[in-house]
Amino acid sequence: MGDVLSLIPDVVSESFKASEERQTLLHNKAEYQRAAGMEADNATVAMQQGTLLGGRARMEGTRMLSQQRVAYATSGVDASTGTAGQVARATRMWSELDARVLENNAMRAALGHKEMSRRYGAEADRLRGQYNASYDKEALAITSRAAKAFGSLIGSMGGG
Repeated sequence: MGDVLSLIPDVVSESFKASEERQTLLHNKAEYQRAAGMEADNATVAMQQGTLLGGRARMEGTRMLSQQRVAYATSGVDASTGTAGQVARATRMWSELDARVLENNAMRAALGHKEMSRRYGAEADRLRGQYNASYDKEALAITSRAAKAFGSLIGSMGGG
């Protein structure tokens, strides 16, 4: 009977320790899930920012093109032909290039955020699996000790 009672503190102690480890795993999993969500949100913001900056670059190009047309017109030059026309086309091309570079940079930033979100999600999944395995391991250990204690108790009854 003494053998059975001596097992109780060990089982309780191990159970508390395993419970603390599982709580840590749950906390870390939750942190990774939050980080994954935040990175996904950052990807969305990066894309929106790229769209906004690209639009601004196009607007700036249109403003510059309008200023050029006004300058040519006040000089008496037809802004749609010859060198003036070439300058206008170059201005439009460069403003579009600027816009696309800004949008592509935002897309690359968004892809980086999406990859980090994926990695954080994968780590959260790994921790969830580790949590489940820890729970199963503890249940098996408690069952094994209970069976051992029961066997010891039965043995002590038969010998008395």
